[in-house]
Amino acid sequence: MKREGCLPFRAARGCVSWRDGLWVAYALGVLVLSLLPSRSFRSVPALFVHEDKIAHVLLYAGLAAVLVWARSEGGRLLRGLAWRSGVVGIVAGYGVLMELLQAVCCPGDRMLSVGDMTANAAGALLAVTVLWRKWGTA
Repeated sequence: MKREGCLPFRAARGCVSWRDGLWVAYALGVLVLSLLPSRSFRSVPALFVHEDKIAHVLLYAGLAAVLVWARSEGGRLLRGLAWRSGVVGIVAGYGVLMELLQAVCCPGDRMLSVGDMTANAAGALLAVTVLWRKWGTA
């Protein structure tokens, strides 16, 4: 029996929605951007110092927002501090993984950066905070 809005995959909770698929696609986009050679970004003019950290904050805020949206129930944000912390942890952990992959897969070109990890976590925390302050009922 197929439930409305479910993709034809089985999951522990019984339904993988197209919104889950969108989150996975966004995460794969982050993976591609993280592992592209640094020369791919040299043609973009620098506007100010550390602008890459702003890009990290915005990219990972978007990843967290899409995850929250994908896992919301009927348009309602899931409640509880544990859920919010989980979203931040998943997205920040993904950011750490991307930095580690850069160090392993792209030696000499891309490097592991604690500053980038911090910006990734800050983006996730920013998105979760804004979403729950604006629409959450926790």
